[in-house]
Amino acid sequence: MQRDADAYELGLADIYVSAGVTSISQSNITDLRLDTDVCGVVTGTIEQVNTTTLFNQYQTWLQEKKNQYDTDIAQWTQQKQSEYQNWYNTTTTQLEQAWDTWFQTIQGVLDGDTAGNLYLEIQDVRKDIDKRNLPNNAENYNAVAQWADILIPDETRGKALLEFLLKYPESSEQIASSEQAMLVIMEEERFNKDRQVPFDYDQIIFKLGQKTETGQYLAWVEELLADHTRGIEKLELGMMLESGSEEITSNKYAMRVIMAGEDIEGLTNYRKKFAVKNDMDVEITRLDNEIARIDEEITNLDSRISNLK
Repeated sequence: MQRDADAYELGLADIYVSAGVTSISQSNITDLRLDTDVCGVVTGTIEQVNTTTLFNQYQTWLQEKKNQYDTDIAQWTQQKQSEYQNWYNTTTTQLEQAWDTWFQTIQGVLDGDTAGNLYLEIQDVRKDIDKRNLPNNAENYNAVAQWADILIPDETRGKALLEFLLKYPESSEQIASSEQAMLVIMEEERFNKDRQVPFDYDQIIFKLGQKTETGQYLAWVEELLADHTRGIEKLELGMMLESGSEEITSNKYAMRVIMAGEDIEGLTNYRKKFAVKNDMDVEITRLDNEIARIDEEITNLDSRISNLK
């Protein structure tokens, strides 16, 4: 403070300001008004009351209270932490025991014949879904029907597809080893070839086996060549992504369809063939009814599973 002939300053308070702070709390302010050395209380123009002793007593008292508060809050915090930890451990143990008890109960319910029967029912429903558009209990007939739907409708497209599939050893072997596929090929003259590709053709591919050699070729032919213009648009867009480009270029089925499929006459744009609206309406109605029936069976099975719980 400046105290000379030009100025005589008084200290009202010390304020502690830490680096980077945006506000000051009360604990950072020390009141100096009762400190006679820097301020003091004026009682007259000549004589003043010495309040330094009083100020020092106040500071001592304040520091004692702060120390007591710090000790109390530390003890309180430790106590609450201990109480919380005890509650957490007890609750966790209870929840684990409740879970184990429930799980053991469910295991008991699903043990033995019950679990086996439930599994078999689920498998039956899955098989039914796979055959949703085909007659039941007619496996060999269905296999013939699937190959007929793949190879026969639209004579030009059928021959083009067979020519493409026979280019590669894996799909050739699958066709040659299938008695039903060979029967369809050998007896193709029996079929009317002026037909629209079946509306559920994607389901036919699925039922044939999407992971079989022929199934994977058929899936990419359907994706890229059935509507050639739209297929190329989707392919170009997908390959703009690095990850999409890597997926396509590393997939031998996709690359073979791209490199060789569109060069075979009759293998492109077969989905654009005119379809009779009445036939479409009948087929859509039939498919809707089948889907509703399967959905009802799944709902009933879910209800039975819930009752077991």
